[in-house]
Amino acid sequence: MADRSDNLVPTARDISKRHGNKIALSEARKLVSKCVKRNQRGCPDKIRLAAQPIVGKPVARAQAILKMSPTKGALVLSRCLRSAVENALMVHKLELDALFVERVMVDRGPMFKRVHPVSHGMAKSILKRTCHVTVIVTDKENKNALDKVKSNARALIAKGLAKIMKKQD
Repeated sequence: MADRSDNLVPTARDISKRHGNKIALSEARKLVSKCVKRNQRGCPDKIRLAAQPIVGKPVARAQAILKMSPTKGALVLSRCLRSAVENALMVHKLELDALFVERVMVDRGPMFKRVHPVSHGMAKSILKRTCHVTVIVTDKENKNALDKVKSNARALIAKGLAKIMKKQD
C-alpha cells in the first residue's frame, strides 16, 4: 500500500510543525485580545455595515468612528471594542497607543420565530434575528510577527505544491 502522505497536499499546520513556525505563531497569538458577544439582537448585515470602517484602524480612531455613527450596530461594536481593549490592557499589559483592531467578525445567530396574523385566516412569519459579534485587538509588534509567520507558511506551502506538481509530471 502506498504512503498516503505523497498524495496529499501539505497544510499550513503540517509545514509549521516541520519548520518550527508553530512556536512563533502560538507566541504571537498569546498577545491577541478579543471580546465575543453572543446572541446580540440585531440583523448581522446591519452590524457588519458598522464594522467595516474600523478594521485595521488604531483603537482610538475606531472608537471615534463608532461614536459618530448613528446606528445601533455601532453601539454594540463600541461596547465590544471597549471590552477587548480592557482585556488587552489588564491581561496582556499592552499599551493603549499601540493597539489596533485586527479583525471584526459578525456571524449569524439563532432566530426567534414569531407569527403575525393577516387577512383570510393566514399567518405571516416574523424572524427576529440575532448575531454573534467578535472583536479582535492586537498591538503593532504582534501584527508584524503574525504576518511574518503567515508569509513563511505560504511560501513553504507553495514549495510543497511545486514539488507535488513535479512528481505528477
